[in-house]
Amino acid sequence: MKLACAIVSVLSLFPSSIAFAPASLRTHPSQRTDTSLNSFLKNIFRDRSADREDQKKRIVDGFETDIKEGLSNIDIVAPTDEEDDNASQNGVTGTFRHMPTKEMTGVETHICRLCATMSQQCYELHDDAIDVFKLSTKEHETEAFITDKHDIFQTTNPVFGAAVCGDTMILAWRGSNTVNDFINDAAFSPCASVAWKDHAKSLKIQAAMTSLAMNDIATHEDTIIAECKKRGIKEIVTTGHSLGGGIGQCAHTIIRAQMQTKSNSWAELDGEVNIRSVIFAAPMTTVLIDNFSKETESFMEEIDANSCNLIHSNDVVPRGYGYLTFVQDLLRDCIPFLKKLAVEKSPVNGIVTRALLRRFQGFQERGTEAVTNNKNFQDNVLVCGEFVHPGKIVYYESHEAEPRVLTDMGFAYDGNAEDTLRSVKYKKEKGVNPLTHVTDWHMDIVQGPGIAYDSNLLH
Repeated sequence: MKLACAIVSVLSLFPSSIAFAPASLRTHPSQRTDTSLNSFLKNIFRDRSADREDQKKRIVDGFETDIKEGLSNIDIVAPTDEEDDNASQNGVTGTFRHMPTKEMTGVETHICRLCATMSQQCYELHDDAIDVFKLSTKEHETEAFITDKHDIFQTTNPVFGAAVCGDTMILAWRGSNTVNDFINDAAFSPCASVAWKDHAKSLKIQAAMTSLAMNDIATHEDTIIAECKKRGIKEIVTTGHSLGGGIGQCAHTIIRAQMQTKSNSWAELDGEVNIRSVIFAAPMTTVLIDNFSKETESFMEEIDANSCNLIHSNDVVPRGYGYLTFVQDLLRDCIPFLKKLAVEKSPVNGIVTRALLRRFQGFQERGTEAVTNNKNFQDNVLVCGEFVHPGKIVYYESHEAEPRVLTDMGFAYDGNAEDTLRSVKYKKEKGVNPLTHVTDWHMDIVQGPGIAYDSNLLH
């Protein structure tokens, strides 16, 4: 079932004409020539290509080519059973060899590992595998003071938890685990909020994740603020995996904005408590518009300096929504294996993959006029392209590799591509079935145990 969910999550990033349709959000960045530009916002817009429409067209044309050629004519040969077996045996599980440093994430390594551990255990709390967070190690005592499963709303609202280790508080959300979660993943409308009304004209973030974050912040803010004062908290770290990571990034933005609003109760912590995010395998949440004020520029500098997303290998989720060529490459690699899987005996896999294949075939039957030439489709591509990751991206090519720090300069960036997210391409391996790895690429960063602590070390 996890494989089926992983396939659905990949396709939820496909901006089809039947997907959720936010209003067209077109920006026309000005041509800047100031050589002293070095802020997050200014760097995003400084090197925007003048050929953004051409880049969008290439993406749309790529989808058009796939649809025209159809599933049976894509130039990839489905694997033999022997190749499938070899691919499965080559999978790697277990703790990542190299742990991220404070220079990479902004937090001590044990705090980063605690974030991964809470992100992992949020899934287990949802599934009733555990009753309470278990976070303390021999070296570091950690106390969880909020565990919110949302009672009857558990199927619609991800588990939320809060814990304290020393003078650091961690707020964590569960990743996708229900049908409603995947709907929230796909609902990528960029929206502003009264939570950051001073920056609303220039800053939009993913609406569904923002709403989920706002719900838990509003419900528990009195307790969180009181615990910060009582325990002498110096830093709040928001975290989560996948959808939970996206919620964590949105919560980071919300809380920082509220701290800077004098009439808000969070303002009591301003200057005393820093807020940052350390998230895992999260999609892009942030859209920026090139009409920003100096105040918004300063605000986004703070968000950028205090954000970190840790990702693994070919994981497609952190490439959504904006890195569409990566999504295309993965889908092309998956199609022949989906065809093979569709005729296997497993009733769940057979039903799911046949349904997905019918969706692709439906695209072909309706023709390119109904899909890629559809203005709604093209506008969705444009909206997806506007999303970026703020902050550092800590990229693990494999379990054994040392992590690299990347930055996301956005769609249509035309400057120096070295160490940018979108310079790291999808890595196709001959004879390797991506369907046997797509879940591992996404989940291993926090499970297996990945960067998280092994459960045997916790109490």
